[in-house]
Amino acid sequence: MLPHDEIIDAMLPKHFILFNPRDIVSGDFYFFKPLGNKIVFVAADCTGHGVPGGFMSMLGISYLGEITSQLKEPSAAEIIDHLREKIKLTLGQTDEGSTQKDGMDLAICIIDTDKKQIQYSGAYNPLYVIRKGELDIIKADRQPVAVYFKESSFTNHIVDVKPGDKFYMFSDGYPDQIGGPKQRKFMTKNFKTLLLENHQLPMEDQKQILQKAIDEWKGDSMQIDDILVVGFEL
Repeated sequence: MLPHDEIIDAMLPKHFILFNPRDIVSGDFYFFKPLGNKIVFVAADCTGHGVPGGFMSMLGISYLGEITSQLKEPSAAEIIDHLREKIKLTLGQTDEGSTQKDGMDLAICIIDTDKKQIQYSGAYNPLYVIRKGELDIIKADRQPVAVYFKESSFTNHIVDVKPGDKFYMFSDGYPDQIGGPKQRKFMTKNFKTLLLENHQLPMEDQKQILQKAIDEWKGDSMQIDDILVVGFEL
């Protein structure tokens, strides 16, 4: 159900997708779809991993396909708003007291290559932008794609892309991986440093460096969660 590499390569040549499921199927997923003269690109982290996470991934991918087909020129925030309603309905999440709390965190970008502009909206998962050697964080809304006691509409951010800008979406699997000499988390700080040190390299080289770094950090430890990191530039 994941998008074919050939489609992504044709429409967004400068990108990488580091996708390491913990099990055979994954609670992390990515979604990529042309939408007129724009591109919808999503990196998502569902509740759980393995088979339960895989079922949630299938729901997310299916619903994103439906929503992007049915809505005419939706914003990134509108897509997440509609996705949340579908998830709540499917899982029977009627109010904040619902016992079923499954859902997903995600970052979504709508890329307009003509206008050199990106819309971003996020549920817990931010968008990292590296511009002129500095990493900026576009913060996500602090609510999941699921029922929530402080539920509100998601925020739509617009970024005017400058030459050389790099963009990164990711799940928490990479910074949360346990390893190293003291068996600790890799940490977000080290993840940011790794991106900054290598952002000027070609996207495929960045992917290989990220893969090598997390493999060396993990060592003989078990992978504790699905890992997803997406990078791209226009």
